[in-house]
Amino acid sequence: MKLTSASALRGLLSQHGLRPRKRLGQHFLVDAGVLDRLVATIDPQPDETILEVGAGAGVLTTRLAERCRRVIAMEVDPGLGAVLATVLKSYSGVDIRIEDIMAVPVTSLAADKIVGNLPYYLTSPLLFRLLKPGIAARRLVLMVQEEVAGRITASPGTREYGVLSVICAYRARTERVMRVSPGSFWPRPEVYSAIVSLELCQDRPEDLPLFALVETAFAQRRKTLTNNLCQAGLEKGLVHQIMREAGIDPSRRGETLTVDEFQALKQTIAVAAPGFTLRPPGRNAKL
Repeated sequence: MKLTSASALRGLLSQHGLRPRKRLGQHFLVDAGVLDRLVATIDPQPDETILEVGAGAGVLTTRLAERCRRVIAMEVDPGLGAVLATVLKSYSGVDIRIEDIMAVPVTSLAADKIVGNLPYYLTSPLLFRLLKPGIAARRLVLMVQEEVAGRITASPGTREYGVLSVICAYRARTERVMRVSPGSFWPRPEVYSAIVSLELCQDRPEDLPLFALVETAFAQRRKTLTNNLCQAGLEKGLVHQIMREAGIDPSRRGETLTVDEFQALKQTIAVAAPGFTLRPPGRNAKL
C-alpha cells in the first residue's frame, strides 16, 4: 500500500472506522519527496534504535524499519495502534506502544534518535522534556510548525528569539532543514511546517538557575533586562553593578543576549547576590 497517497490513506483509516482527529492535531505526511528528505535527515543506521513520536499510520515507521535495528513506534491514539499493527506486521524490529510520551519517564526513552511529526500543542512541552539530561538520544529530527521551527533555530536579536531558542541553543546544535507546504499533508493544515534537526550536546547538564534567568529575562519582552531583574527582586543599583561586571550594557533587552552572555550573567548574580534565587514567571514568558 502506498501510504503517501491521500486516497489510499483515507481508505486505510476507513477500513478501521477512523478519520483524522482534529483534537490530536492529526495531519498525515503524504508527500514522498518530503518523506525522502526526512529519512535522509534522520539517517537511520543498521545498529540504531529509533523512537518515533506519533507514528500515525506508519508512513515514516516503515521506512525506518527497513533501515535500522529497532523502531519504537509510540502513538497516543488507540485506533491508530490497530492501523500500525496492520501496516507493520511484516517488520519484526518494530515495537508499537500506545502511550502518551508526556507521561513516560524521560530516562526510559532509550533510543539513539528521537523523531516524529509533532502536533502544535505538543511541540514546546515535549521539547522541554527531551532537552533534559538523562535522555540517551544523540539527536532529534522533528517535523514542526514553521513558526516553532523559527523559534527553535532563532538567533539573538530576532523577533523569534525566546526562551525556547536559548534552551535549544544551550542543549543542542540546531538546524532548520527544509520548509514543508500544507499540501504535503492530509488533511491539509492551515500553516507551513518545517523539518528541524537538533544534535544534542551530552556535556551540558540541566542548569535550573540559568533557565530561571532566561525566563525572567523574557518575562516582559518590551522591558530591559535591568527592569525585569528589578521586578524579580534585585535592587536597581546592584543590577547595574552585576551587568557591568558581566560585561553587559544595562539598557539591553533579554532577547539580545547569547547563551554565553546568559551564563556569564548567571555566574555574576551568584557572586554578587549570594543566596538570591530567581523565581521565574512560569511559562508566561515567550517560549
